[in-house]
Amino acid sequence: MSGISLNAAWAQVIVRALVAGGVRHAMVAPGSRSAPLALALAEAAGQGEMQVHLHHDERTAAFHGLGAARWTGQPVALLCTSGTAGTHFHAAAAEARASGIPLVLLTADRPPDVRHAHAHQTIDQRGLFGPTVLLWRELGLPRAEDQALRHLQATVVQAVAATLGWPRGPVHLDVPFGDWLHPAEEPAHASGMLEKLIADLAPATRWWPSVPEPAPESWAAVEGLVREARRPLLVLGSLLAPWDGDAGDLEASGWAVLRDPAAWDAGTGIRGGHLEVMARTAWAHDLMPDLIIRAGGGPVSGTTLKWLAVCTAPVVHVQPDRDRWDADARATHVLTGAPGPLLKRLAAVGSPHDRTAWSRRWQVLRACAVAHARQASLPPEPDAVRTALAHWPADGLVMIGNSMPIRYADFVGSPRTRIVANRGAAGIDGQIATALGTRMASGLPTLLVTGDVSFLHDLGAWSGIRPGGAPFAVLLLDNDGGGIFHTLPIGEHPEACTPWCSTPHGLDPTQGLEGLGVVTHHPRDDEGLIRALEEAVRDDRPHVLRIVAERESGMAAWQALLDDGVRQVTASMESWTHSEEE
Repeated sequence: MSGISLNAAWAQVIVRALVAGGVRHAMVAPGSRSAPLALALAEAAGQGEMQVHLHHDERTAAFHGLGAARWTGQPVALLCTSGTAGTHFHAAAAEARASGIPLVLLTADRPPDVRHAHAHQTIDQRGLFGPTVLLWRELGLPRAEDQALRHLQATVVQAVAATLGWPRGPVHLDVPFGDWLHPAEEPAHASGMLEKLIADLAPATRWWPSVPEPAPESWAAVEGLVREARRPLLVLGSLLAPWDGDAGDLEASGWAVLRDPAAWDAGTGIRGGHLEVMARTAWAHDLMPDLIIRAGGGPVSGTTLKWLAVCTAPVVHVQPDRDRWDADARATHVLTGAPGPLLKRLAAVGSPHDRTAWSRRWQVLRACAVAHARQASLPPEPDAVRTALAHWPADGLVMIGNSMPIRYADFVGSPRTRIVANRGAAGIDGQIATALGTRMASGLPTLLVTGDVSFLHDLGAWSGIRPGGAPFAVLLLDNDGGGIFHTLPIGEHPEACTPWCSTPHGLDPTQGLEGLGVVTHHPRDDEGLIRALEEAVRDDRPHVLRIVAERESGMAAWQALLDDGVRQVTASMESWTHSEEE
């Protein structure tokens, strides 16, 4: 460490603490004030302690880190320079907070004495993210003191541990540096002392974050409800973290199970379950449960949420942290703990009641909805989603964008388990960057299904993509605006909906992507889409498959499809009932 500078020593201690806390990926956006930390991260990468990824802008870096942290479950560090740079981390931090994803936000800063003095690239960064982060700390200016270095290391380790605590989520460390941002520029008169201070610094504190177990009395109460239930229903939400259980264990013991499209479940059941159609049928209201267990967030289907809201049965929420996951304020019991073990324990609770008829009716109702979705003639956008889910490699993963793509996925369903979505805050931003981060961390062939507004919103993410790695493709559903607004009450007022909500753009979002090394396709039918998917899987370049649709007529066809689904499923259920009675 010959010639080490004060800023470089300070940054090295920070990075050493990050590594000790389990950070293995760091996303770096460009800047001068952040140079000491960037160089320290580069040194750690050179020593094989972590991977460092460079990005041209902070928002892309943040969502790329979000995707990596979601997949690995381990904290990812984000680094930016001072001033407005850190504000671009906020959207990804909000999704991380809502989804329980561990991120460490590192914002380099100017010295405190130039705040509120119109110094260049300087804003007040203290508490920049407010309640979005679990904690924030200002680390103070570098000091060549043993106690200062020990406190620095302990503070960083504590912050990293907090990302994995109860609840999980993002933290913020504001890191001011004085001048001499490159080691070669700083006077070296103190270098020998700094080398000794770092050499003598004790190893970082070890933290073991843990998720609490339910109190014995609360578990006993819920166990009693489960034992006595004759019509129990499990709803697996989109925010359920990966677990090694199988909801099929519950179905085998007479439970009905509804899975959101992005529910993580090791079983082989259909993801999505076609809830929007099922919940609209009279059969769903005839099959009201007498106990509801909900794990994770609420289903994407608004009709299903309304159906759950009118159920009078006790509602037990199984959740991983102390946040309130009960948006409709219907929970009668809350079990806090890791969802996997709790759901396994539920499956082991016996019952003296025969639930066979109840479970069988739900399975038939779902099978009727599945059959309708597979056989129906679909509008272009949901048809493309159905084709893509059926033909993307089974060992790959699919990220589903918000608004209409996630609803199409719910309708068509998929038996694959590797489906992810940013359903915490359910925003349309950062979709491409998040998918790229997930692909990087997983090493799996990755398909993103997204709309044109989301695609345009995240065009900057393409600047950071590099050739090679796992196959990556985007299924772009382009209907020239936000189609979901036509399904909402504002859609009944076209004079307001079209210009001010759906915001048509009249663009081909794929134009110019070739210059970034992206291969574009414009398939006109299912055969063309399948060929494009197959080419994307064989290639090491990113591919975009653009499906063009007309927005207003497409949304009208979608609503008609749901109405037809209710009729078809109702008729199928009536036919099945008659055959059972005979």
